[in-house]
Amino acid sequence: MEPSQIIKWAKEQEAANSALYERMDGDFESWRLKQFKWPSELADFQKYTSNQPRVFMDKAVSLLARGELRPRVLQGRANKNLRTVNNKAERFAIGGLRANDVRLRKRREGRLQSLLAWYTCARGAAVGRAVLYKTETGTEFDATPFDW
Repeated sequence: MEPSQIIKWAKEQEAANSALYERMDGDFESWRLKQFKWPSELADFQKYTSNQPRVFMDKAVSLLARGELRPRVLQGRANKNLRTVNNKAERFAIGGLRANDVRLRKRREGRLQSLLAWYTCARGAAVGRAVLYKTETGTEFDATPFDW
């Protein structure tokens, strides 16, 4: 793919999703308790900024972040050998997520589950990258969410 095609595609995607981005920015401003701007014809009415959007989102983030994360490989009627392989895959995933949380803590960030909960609730979506690579000291897990 040529660079000009990539730039064209990116601009098309940005235009197609601009309404979603505006809504996500508005939701984030509600969480930040940005003061509401009243129309001039309502100047005689009392006004206040409610903390209800922030309280609601904080509860949602808390529920998502504190839930139990259990990677599972569905086994169905697998034979004993396949069950053993599936169990090892589950343990590998659990260990990888724990190692990734340690890596994120070293960077002074939260757990992966907490970060995903925050981005999903506060910004409307979460994107990220997941990489598994070998180093001189062992295998590194890198799952990092980003705000889009």
